[in-house]
Amino acid sequence: MRKEIDELRRELGELDEMISVKNKMLDDQNVAISNLKAAVRQKEDEVLGVQEKQSKFQLKQEDRLAAAAEDAERERQRSEDLAFRLQEVEEELE
Repeated sequence: MRKEIDELRRELGELDEMISVKNKMLDDQNVAISNLKAAVRQKEDEVLGVQEKQSKFQLKQEDRLAAAAEDAERERQRSEDLAFRLQEVEEELE
């Protein structure tokens, strides 16, 4: 009976050690998961920042393009007006 009790105590000690090791593994995994989640959040923040910058840049470029198109249209109209005036002046000179 004493021998059986000692054997059970030894097994219990081994099981306690196994549980302790597994708990340590779980704790390490939880820390790793937390670190990975923090890294993902940081990367998401970086991506959002880049997307915002890209959107602002795109809007700025679209505004510049629209302004350039307006300038080009004004210049085209001015050129047509000048060509028409030139034609009128040439007709008057004839």
